[in-house]
Amino acid sequence: MSGEKSGLERALGSVWLAVALALAHVLVAWSATLSKSNTSDEIAHIYGGVTIWRTGDFRMNPEAGNLQQRLVSWPVALSDAQLPAQDGPLWWGSNYWFQGFEFLNSAANDHDAILSRARGATALVGSVLVLAIWFVSRRLFGASGAFVSAAAAACSPTLLAHAGLATTDTCAALAFFLCIATFWAALERATVLRWLGAGLGFAALALTKFSFPIVVPVLGLLFVLRVVEREPLELSVGAQRVVTTRLGKLGALAGLCVGALAVVWLAIWAAYGFRYSTFASATPGRDRFFEDWAPMLAADGLVPAAVRFARAIQLLPEAFLYGLNYVVYHAQERPAFLNGEFSHHGFTAFFPYAFLAKTELALFALLAAAALAWFGAQGGSAWRRVRPLMPWLLLVAVYWAFSLASTINIGHRHILPTYPALFVALGALGSWIASERTRYLPLLLVVAGAVESAFAFPNYLAFFNRLSGGTREGWKHLVDSSLDWGQDLPAVKQWLAARPRKDTNAFDRVYLAYFGSASPTRYGIDVVRLPGWTDLDVWDKRTFTAPTGGTYLVSATLVQGICTAAPGPWIPQYEAGYRDARAKATRWLAAQGDANARAALLREAPEQAWQQALVGYDNLRFARLTAYLRTLEPKENLNGSILVFELTDDEVRRALE
Repeated sequence: MSGEKSGLERALGSVWLAVALALAHVLVAWSATLSKSNTSDEIAHIYGGVTIWRTGDFRMNPEAGNLQQRLVSWPVALSDAQLPAQDGPLWWGSNYWFQGFEFLNSAANDHDAILSRARGATALVGSVLVLAIWFVSRRLFGASGAFVSAAAAACSPTLLAHAGLATTDTCAALAFFLCIATFWAALERATVLRWLGAGLGFAALALTKFSFPIVVPVLGLLFVLRVVEREPLELSVGAQRVVTTRLGKLGALAGLCVGALAVVWLAIWAAYGFRYSTFASATPGRDRFFEDWAPMLAADGLVPAAVRFARAIQLLPEAFLYGLNYVVYHAQERPAFLNGEFSHHGFTAFFPYAFLAKTELALFALLAAAALAWFGAQGGSAWRRVRPLMPWLLLVAVYWAFSLASTINIGHRHILPTYPALFVALGALGSWIASERTRYLPLLLVVAGAVESAFAFPNYLAFFNRLSGGTREGWKHLVDSSLDWGQDLPAVKQWLAARPRKDTNAFDRVYLAYFGSASPTRYGIDVVRLPGWTDLDVWDKRTFTAPTGGTYLVSATLVQGICTAAPGPWIPQYEAGYRDARAKATRWLAAQGDANARAALLREAPEQAWQQALVGYDNLRFARLTAYLRTLEPKENLNGSILVFELTDDEVRRALE
């Protein structure tokens, strides 16, 4: 080996270079969000975490995971941001959406500082994930391979998209990774510290993401593999010895698993302050969960039955049991969109397509090169070479099996925990770096990935690779959190400010239909609002204005009929409901200002029924409009997520009537 080659490998393998990559990941992920409004779920995670830190109460957003909310919110909890009052119906009813919105947008608080601090905390979690990938890859493939793994991870648009958001996804990816890594390390060499780490790793995952049962088959398969293989077990618990028989390994590892489960149990209780009750202080009949869990408890299935049993004996904290039951109960169905098709029960092709469309092309090239490097490696049998990769191969295989069967197809982010395993596999390219003939090819592919990522900045959430049409065409393939999660209100504000205004412009009147939980009002977006998804800042101020010709700015998710009053294609049942609601709403609006006419209507039905008809008509009218918009090409596209249409009065009439 030449001195030049050894020098390159030493430079690439430096721990300081790994730290630099992790810090670069933090800075890019965090800075990319400076021009973004809060995504739909961030208010719930931030507010839920701050209330845990400040009040010791677990009522707000318990289904998101105790540890995850703590991790993304601790800088905000340490700040002087003021919580909303905890003595009214919103607090008693655990309404984290409205209280979270109030917390983030209160005049007493600095909205940008809250968001920036929470996103910075999540970016730090992302940096830990990059370092964890480097560490595992280094143990498997050496220093040069670890560099390729960490560099590709640090530049990944997929990881960058979520490392800058105060949501659960980056924390979950790290938790899955650490859970697998610590458990495999404990199986490899059984020591007290390693099994303590395995218990804490599993507890961290359980406290971060309530989809944690997915990991159980992976751990089970690793356990079986370790028992049946011929590799002896070095046991350093008490007296040090080597266990060679399968029966001996089974007994020793089973006993250690029981001990690790005790650690998990204690860690979960510790996270909830060793208190069963969700509420730090509650009045019976007044304080309650945001969603009653009686229907969830009554559901059929293994998890609801286990939760009922655990709840009866108070085996685990109430908020933990509620969160687990909530996630399982709501995982049955949800409207999903894929390539112009709509389904309530998801698509088998959803996650494969999302992976192919939203993964950078450089990563595909790196994975292909890594496979060639691994197959071409010399020394040892194929099994001896594949065995160290078994934890990550099993994670990908099992996680993907669950994903393909999932009926919840709302975001590419839900397969994020499988990406770190792919980055670890890139470490096989260390053998190419050690070869003078192929030394620079992996580095060129890493640079290509960095360039591809740089061109995507700052729109990482809406990233689609070139083969799928790029970010501008993404709305035709995937929406919701794969593209449009409410992050682009600043882009709307900027577009409106730069837009030329003319009194004679037929499209001067601007309408906005927004999918998200941020506040257009806070951003100074003064337009006519159409029914969006949450509309938290205008929920009690709807004007029910009839749309006319003008410019329509509509979130891509709403255009594709997701999260509207009439999800999916416009069907005869929707049309019948629309006509009925329109007839009632028209009668009610015509009676305004006429006391006799109004009294006559109130004799037919209570005012609440007429108001519901009015709201229903407004929602269905907008849904009918989006069905028309789907037949058009937008005039402009704001960062992939907000589509701009220009409609004349005649077009609007045709769309609605």
